[in-house]
Amino acid sequence: MRAPDLAFIDVARLMPFDPDLFIDAIHNSYAGERLRAWVFLRGLVPIVERHLKSGAWPRKVEASKKAAPAFKPRSITFACTGKS
Repeated sequence: MRAPDLAFIDVARLMPFDPDLFIDAIHNSYAGERLRAWVFLRGLVPIVERHLKSGAWPRKVEASKKAAPAFKPRSITFACTGKS
């Protein structure tokens, strides 16, 4: 399935292969997570700026004419015997 208008941020390509940024072959260390978030943010900012400049964001949403549904709360009871 293709989504031609969907932006893709290739974070894995931009992450350095520094062993100090990983705790194992897959998972980032604390420093690695911070760097991954920074790389993602740097890729996300141009996308957001492009949408704001084009006027696509923010988009107007009409207020709903129907009231939100109301649900009747139900009570749940249970007996705790302390045995597993």
